[in-house]
Amino acid sequence: MTRQLQQATSDPLLASIFGGMIVGIGLGIVFRGKASTGGMDLAAQIVHKYTALPLGVCLAIFDGMIVMTATFVFSVEQGLYALISLFITSRTIDFVQVGFNTSKNMMIITEHPEQVRRILLKDIDRGVTVLHGSGGFTEENRKILMCVVQQNEFSKTTQLIKSIDPHAFMVTMNATEVLGEGFKK
Repeated sequence: MTRQLQQATSDPLLASIFGGMIVGIGLGIVFRGKASTGGMDLAAQIVHKYTALPLGVCLAIFDGMIVMTATFVFSVEQGLYALISLFITSRTIDFVQVGFNTSKNMMIITEHPEQVRRILLKDIDRGVTVLHGSGGFTEENRKILMCVVQQNEFSKTTQLIKSIDPHAFMVTMNATEVLGEGFKK
C-alpha cells in the first residue's frame, strides 16, 4: 500500500529530526491514553511508574541502549543519527504528555519579603510558601519565598517584584507538572 509513496527526503539529519517528531507524537498519544505499544515501551512505563523520571526519558534510556548496541553492527554515523532521533522522540513524548502547561517555580530572596508576599497573593493570585534559610556568606537569617506561577504570569510577576526590590535575587525553574489549587487537578 505504501510502495507508491516517494521518499520525503534523502537527508539523514532531516529524516532523524522529523522521524523523531512523528514517532514522539504517536507514542505520546498512546502513552497519554494510558496504553503501550509493547516491547521497551512497557519497560519504560514500569520504570516511570516507580521513579520520578519523565516517561520520555525512561524510553530514551532503554532505546538508547539498543541504539548503542546497534552502532557496533551498523556504523557510528548511523548510530549518531539514531541518537538524534531518539532525543527528539523523547522530548516530543514529554511535550505531548505535558503540553504547553509549563509553569515557573520561583525562589525569591528579597529585603522586603512581606511586601513581595502580599503582591504574589493579591496581584498575581498565587500561593506563597515561606522557607527559612541563612546566607552562606553573611550567615544572616532570611526568608525565601517560593511561588509557582503560570508561564503567562511570569513577566508580570518579575516586574512587580523588581518594582518593590530592584535587587531581589530570583531563581526560576521550569515546573512541567504542577498539581493542586490553581493548577491541574
